[in-house]
Amino acid sequence: MTGGLVQIVYSIILRARFGMQRIFMEFAKNAFMSRVFPGFLADIVGSVILLFFDAVIGILFLLYIRTFSSNHYYLKSLLYGAFIWTVLGMAGNSLRLSLFQNIPPLQALIVLIGAILYSLTTAFVLRRLTA
Repeated sequence: MTGGLVQIVYSIILRARFGMQRIFMEFAKNAFMSRVFPGFLADIVGSVILLFFDAVIGILFLLYIRTFSSNHYYLKSLLYGAFIWTVLGMAGNSLRLSLFQNIPPLQALIVLIGAILYSLTTAFVLRRLTA
């Protein structure tokens, strides 16, 4: 869940500083509620959805590391974050969710950076907990 908290803080900074609307909380709201609702309560719901989803993704990462090997831990986490970013982007596009349609290249890159931040943070925490 720590990786999810990092994503939420990253999203809040992007929205406050740069006015970005396609942030992780918004993607979670869009995937869960089929459309984006504005307001603080909707942001709370999006954050809770994101934390639950990120917890499941983190558990899958832990299972992946335990099943195969913990060699190159951070490289694997970086690739895992990029893989999740790709799969979720393609799934959102396939389901025609509004926020996943016509994402500009800079926005896509910013979301990729957030996914990698999530995966590296998750790897760091799991490494500390399982050491």
